[in-house]
Amino acid sequence: MSSSPPTASLAGLIEELSAIEAKSSQQEYIVEHSQFWERKVVLGIADAVVKMAREDIVRAERLADAATWLSEVLKDDFCRARSARSSGNVQVLQGKNKEALLTYQKSYELFRQLSEEVEAAITLSSSLQPLIYLGSYGEAYERAQKARTVFELHHDTLRLARLDVNVGNILHRQDRFKEALVSYERALGHLEELGQHRDCAIVWANMAVCHISLNDFMHAQDAYLKARLISERENMPNLVAQADYNIAYLYFLRGEHMHAIQLYQETREYCDRVGDKYHTALCDLDQSEMYLELNLIQEASRLAQQAFSGFEDLGMEYEAAKALVFLGISAYQEHKVFRALELLGKAQDRMRQEQNNVWVAVLDLYQALVLHHEGRTYEARRASKRAKEFFSSQAASGKSILTDLLEAVLLLEVGDAAAALACCQSALRAAKKINSPALLSQAYWVLGGIQESTKDDQNAYTSYSEALAEWEVIPNRRNAEELKIPFIRNDLALYEGLVSLGATFNQSLAQREAIFEVIEKAKSRELAGMLAFRAHSLPAPSGTHSGLVEQVKNLREELNWYYRQVDLAEFRNTESAAGQAQGLRQAIREREEVLLRMLVEMRGTDEEFYAVQIASITPIGEIQNLLRTDEILLEYFHARGLYYVCLLNRDRLEVIPLTRTEMVRDLIRSLDAQFSKMQSGATNIHKSGADLLEGALATLRDLNTELVEPIDDHLKGKRLIVVPDGPLHYVPFHALFDGSRFLTDKHVISYAGSASLYFLSSMKKASSHGPDLILEPKVSDESMSRDASLQFIQFLPDATIFRGAKANAKALESNAAGNRFIHLVAELNVRQDNPILSTISLGDSPKTILDLFHLRFPCQVMGLTGTGPGLRATGNGEEIHVLARGLEYAGARALLMPLWNTNREPLGIFLNGFYRRAASETDKAKAMQAAMAEVRAVHAHPFEWASFILRGYSERAE
Repeated sequence: MSSSPPTASLAGLIEELSAIEAKSSQQEYIVEHSQFWERKVVLGIADAVVKMAREDIVRAERLADAATWLSEVLKDDFCRARSARSSGNVQVLQGKNKEALLTYQKSYELFRQLSEEVEAAITLSSSLQPLIYLGSYGEAYERAQKARTVFELHHDTLRLARLDVNVGNILHRQDRFKEALVSYERALGHLEELGQHRDCAIVWANMAVCHISLNDFMHAQDAYLKARLISERENMPNLVAQADYNIAYLYFLRGEHMHAIQLYQETREYCDRVGDKYHTALCDLDQSEMYLELNLIQEASRLAQQAFSGFEDLGMEYEAAKALVFLGISAYQEHKVFRALELLGKAQDRMRQEQNNVWVAVLDLYQALVLHHEGRTYEARRASKRAKEFFSSQAASGKSILTDLLEAVLLLEVGDAAAALACCQSALRAAKKINSPALLSQAYWVLGGIQESTKDDQNAYTSYSEALAEWEVIPNRRNAEELKIPFIRNDLALYEGLVSLGATFNQSLAQREAIFEVIEKAKSRELAGMLAFRAHSLPAPSGTHSGLVEQVKNLREELNWYYRQVDLAEFRNTESAAGQAQGLRQAIREREEVLLRMLVEMRGTDEEFYAVQIASITPIGEIQNLLRTDEILLEYFHARGLYYVCLLNRDRLEVIPLTRTEMVRDLIRSLDAQFSKMQSGATNIHKSGADLLEGALATLRDLNTELVEPIDDHLKGKRLIVVPDGPLHYVPFHALFDGSRFLTDKHVISYAGSASLYFLSSMKKASSHGPDLILEPKVSDESMSRDASLQFIQFLPDATIFRGAKANAKALESNAAGNRFIHLVAELNVRQDNPILSTISLGDSPKTILDLFHLRFPCQVMGLTGTGPGLRATGNGEEIHVLARGLEYAGARALLMPLWNTNREPLGIFLNGFYRRAASETDKAKAMQAAMAEVRAVHAHPFEWASFILRGYSERAE
């Protein structure tokens, strides 16, 4: 053998070996370069593995294989031990923890046989990380102490610092975050002095994780940025990916879901390229949790399954169990109850093996909730009791209170109202003690249910009112004392209870106004709930108070962080967890008070921003002052299976019960069947034309009987402003038929999302003489082709027209200033699981309805063609309501929008008639009425003339 090779030659060898993919080719290369057959080369390669593992795990693995093979050629046990340790390091980064432990053990035994106690101690220190991942904390501490004794004996400062890092990792895994930080900070001081920058990057990343768990967002973000900066400078792309993953997690914790999802996706793609299976699985797990919160169940299920498979392969039981939890919740949301219970049970078995008692109890609670919602009361009680046994020792915890509340509900279901009341009152006292509005709201809700069951309706109404007051302490509250399987399945059940009970009392004016206010709050809260995950990022429509808007954004993000931290704190089974959670609740209350003050300050100049943020409503007196003497507002609301209508004019308010919700759904289903025959082309068969019309009129007559006939005496001589609710969003009220006339023949009709939204629409400024704008992206439906849109262009001579890819959001906003009419020919792709993420075609890329809230195009009328969702008897009209609300928020004073998509000729006649009249007629509702009559003169079937509604403030001459 030759003397030691030159460094440049060794560097070249390492570069060449790391580039050779096949082991056989690699071995041939080494054989051809026999001058490298010596210990120094093997050790050089092993050292290179450690460095390269943070840069390119695949090339590092090739080097580790080369070092192992060359060690065997040399028959050198020291080289064998060093090569084995380098292979273990690679396996840890690949997530192969069990394999890594075996490899480290081989290295350790060889070093011991050679009496190389420092090298043996280094191997022990390296082996701590896979032990941590596998949950073997006791063994990890034993190995750490053995290594520390050796390093202290040899005064090895560098090795002691690296050992402190590994010990910090053990402490962090056990939720001992403050102790972990002490260990990390001690290590960081020595590593910086020694110039070990790559080690410093790792420590900064680990410290950031601790800061997250200690609710210190600013220090966490700063630590991640330092880790990322060093990692980029030191060419450590794996650590860059890890930092990016954790920065994405920070965005997740702060409620910036869209930004987090983008970062997770970028990180996942990188991890896939470099073989980092651990962080790939973590990305899948976190994104799955986010998608559950966004109610995107299919995506959540897919990613949870990917995460489970990834962690299963890595032998990481805790993380795999969490993935099973998310799979179980996804299955439940998809109404696969047996599958959900099976998955939650499997997750619980794994958590039990991990000795994670908090998760075992939480999963008992989850299973109890599923069983309760499915009416399996006795099974639910057994699971609930198991959860209660654990949480009873944590009286100040939110989950303890929820367990008591569930027990109260279950006791009521088996007929023991007295025991249910005692259990509920105990939970209520505990909720008051920790002063949690979310828990207080649920406690008062359960108390009201118990009181109602014993016919104590007045006290039940009072309890429901208390629940509502607590629920509305702060708008858009997310992750605050909430479970991933909700305690109350129907988000509007509280509002429904108040309306249903209130309607049974003596109908004084004050009581009627209270019912109307609850209905308005329900409609406002429903939208606020859908917007909650992005409320912090919504712009103010007026564009003013940018400083306050930014403060609101930052405060909401901070609150999202704290809401989630309360939940995370309760998953830590430590003595300090309850105190930490209570401290977080106090911090939440303080910040919520500041947020409310900011929003109130903005209200005077940006009422619409305030309304969305706070889920506020307009006082009834202001709405009545807006209504003219010949106008009446019909606000429908369904509560506990029954429809009510509020009739509001300038000087009177009535609340009248009407019909069963299921009756309405059946009639919508029937109407949809009638209209489907029209869509199939049956009108070409002359014999069936009259039958088709007669069938549709019969259903419209039945709908009129249920929804309008009971209140007909109140409507005589009035213009109607219809506020639908639930499935009524699909009903063309103007086409309701009394046997001889349609409702539009008797009344001028417009629509609104709520009385408060009608008021907000009236406050919008819009030009009545400005230019017009038409956008026609490429659409697939022939009935929405260019020929249809061209038929009304001649009546908008000043219109600017964009087609195809040019008809995009940029064109819309760039040309929106001062417009009178804007018309968009588009398609709506409805997401039934989360309607606000439904998409509308707008140029070269679809926009979600949520995106519309970020656009600005003030106009008098925004017209839509092709966005009709159709009559969905099983739906609740959210897609119609949120689409309209997004366009209203963006600046439209009134909306011309279809409930279903019609054929080309009737569509052209209608648009022709509406825009011709609207160009000169101030009263847009009358223009709508006349345009429908024009279509009816040619096409008698309501399918062809009744598809459009005019929503918002329709203008009228003074």
